[in-house]
Amino acid sequence: MTSGVREPGGLHRPRLLAPLLDQHGAGVVVVIAPPGSGKTTLLSRAAALSAAPSAWHVAGPEDRSATAFVARVTRAAAAATGQDLGEPRAVAELARALEKATSACRLLLVLDDVHELEGHPAAQELDELLRLRPPRVRIALGTRRPLAANTPRLMVSGELVELDHEALRFRSWEVEELFRQVYGEPLSPEAAAALTRRTGGWAAGLMLFHLSTSGKSAAERERAVADLGGRSRLLRSYLTRTVLDELDRDRREFLLATCTLGTLTGPLCDELLGREGSAAVLEELASRQFFTTLSEDGLSYRYHQVLQTLLEGLLVEERGTRAAAGLHARSAVLLEDAGLPREALRAYALAEDFASVGRMLQQSAAGVATDECVTVDADRDDPWLALVRARRLQRAG
Repeated sequence: MTSGVREPGGLHRPRLLAPLLDQHGAGVVVVIAPPGSGKTTLLSRAAALSAAPSAWHVAGPEDRSATAFVARVTRAAAAATGQDLGEPRAVAELARALEKATSACRLLLVLDDVHELEGHPAAQELDELLRLRPPRVRIALGTRRPLAANTPRLMVSGELVELDHEALRFRSWEVEELFRQVYGEPLSPEAAAALTRRTGGWAAGLMLFHLSTSGKSAAERERAVADLGGRSRLLRSYLTRTVLDELDRDRREFLLATCTLGTLTGPLCDELLGREGSAAVLEELASRQFFTTLSEDGLSYRYHQVLQTLLEGLLVEERGTRAAAGLHARSAVLLEDAGLPREALRAYALAEDFASVGRMLQQSAAGVATDECVTVDADRDDPWLALVRARRLQRAG
């Protein structure tokens, strides 16, 4: 039995459903990712497939008081279990009622959009609910931002599993299955791989691509993959509405300027912007799951591919071609000085400084800096680096 659960859609993805459905797994599963990453789709499918009764509640502004939050969670759980849980006024009372109600069965309690509770009394109640969770109740949370709860303690104890934007990112074989099984408009393996790269496996980006190409021939869809970029009207509209419009002017300007770097560090951003404090901004963007990821070495950041593409287009539109080229040129020098030749090469190309592009390629070919060799063959999806590669091949005859 399920209560308030949305109809499941999307692709069946066993690797993501496993931690949500394994009866012997962690008692708390947090799905944390930016808008459009497929959080709600995953949670609704898990609720529909769960062997245990499933209760579903989407948090909103009306839940921000402690009493409202407890009351609404209680109603969802009572409807799912078919039992009278009373009218608890605090989470401790709710936890006792849930423990009694689940003595003979399990319960999957899904709370979506819990980022809406951030900074309000209900967030403390949620923290308390995770701490007092009855053993036969699994709690699945959907959120855009990290919880105020002490999740590291729960993770260390094995009580909590976190699925982030990287886990939710569609792999190329999943994109191929999505378009064949769900959308009924198959893509070739090559087109699926290219689409995965250009959208970063972002669920909303894949859906928007499907909407913009629905009903077209296979050949037209293949061409649309090749043409996909920051100019996609649907993609840009969605990102602007759900991502950029959430930012204040200072953060938006930070993103626009620093997108020219590609690889982001606090010192590089500070030098480019002529200010201090960039490291804290990058850390905040990453912690908020704001399409910003920390590299595996823990030293640098990158913007998600779809955001990077959008920002580069907006930079030219809002500041003009000359100003954008100047910003890329400054970034290129900083990147080259920092020992990041690939990023510097791309920035020089975007600045249309092909003399510097040629110099770097000649240095690479001559083996001047073998540990920093510039290789562009792997970046054929990038139109600027494709141009660089073409010029290099032309010079080679």
